[in-house]
Amino acid sequence: MSAYVYVRSEPGLWTVGYYDAAGKWQSESDHDSSEAAAERVGLLNGGPDLTPALVRSIALVKDRDHYKARCERMREAIASAITRLDDWQFPNSQPIAEDIADDLRAALKDSP
Repeated sequence: MSAYVYVRSEPGLWTVGYYDAAGKWQSESDHDSSEAAAERVGLLNGGPDLTPALVRSIALVKDRDHYKARCERMREAIASAITRLDDWQFPNSQPIAEDIADDLRAALKDSP
């Protein structure tokens, strides 16, 4: 028998199993998350339990993607605010708008 693996068998469902000698898929269990399927694969394969590290790694990647998207939305909002400030045409307020726009440009320049 080959090693256990997991596949996304349908949206929101991961199936643990293995391919037999004839190459036919043999399912062992179904799970609601890739993390749970990975944990089961680790146990079935009998190797060192890397599940906690794998679960933490997956969570870190999800966090990274969330914050990356959030930063991009913030960059877009700042760029939009700069455009609006550049178009601001109220008497005696132009120097203030220019200062704010300059601060926002500096924030964009320093952002990751």
